[in-house]
Amino acid sequence: ETAAIADEAKKRGIKTVGFAVPVKDSPSVVEDTWATGATLGYYVHNALGRKGNIVQTAEDKGFYTPFDMEAEMLDIMTKYETRMKMLPFMPGTVSTQDQISKGRENALALMQANPEPGSVAGIIAWWWPLILGAGQAMKQQGRTDIRLFNHYFSDQLLTDMAAKNFPIEFSTDVPWHTLGKKTGELAVALARGEKVEPIQYRVPVTAIVQEEAAKALAEVQEMDKKAIALLGQYGG
Repeated sequence: ETAAIADEAKKRGIKTVGFAVPVKDSPSVVEDTWATGATLGYYVHNALGRKGNIVQTAEDKGFYTPFDMEAEMLDIMTKYETRMKMLPFMPGTVSTQDQISKGRENALALMQANPEPGSVAGIIAWWWPLILGAGQAMKQQGRTDIRLFNHYFSDQLLTDMAAKNFPIEFSTDVPWHTLGKKTGELAVALARGEKVEPIQYRVPVTAIVQEEAAKALAEVQEMDKKAIALLGQYGG
């Protein structure tokens, strides 16, 4: 898709830069998917004492490539932990559907299949609605033995995390403000006719524990407020 856009732009003499997506023969700024997988993976392994059964969930395989890459990274890491086992992946539908409900449905089925306390040590979600659904399922079943780990912030995720409504103890995220700033700098450089190498730039991984969720929520909301005010100047 981006290759076709880049080719057409080149024909018209338009320079291209990728925001959160690689673009053919162009510079781009992307999330560091492998580092995200490793960051969350190391935390999960250490938090669980490098033992126990864990399970991953995300949107359906093939729907969003970074989630697939991060899940595969954790699969590889866990493969070499002899006291750990990765249970079958739980697909979480796609973003046009009610994914909190799907996360709850998946977690209920998981707990019914593994009723013994300690039979599942942790659930890792690469997309926030699914971990909220898992937390709801735990409350519904009265289970307190499963630890929850997440990737991707949202106001709802951070609110529930800060309030300790569910045992979500760690979350990673993409620093979109950093990604956007770097993309803007590259676009300006290209527009000025400066030489910009067609390479991928990666942004650092954001990571918080539960006690930092309230601060992260305030920061996200403040950035949103500023972005809305800026867009308002252009009719947005």
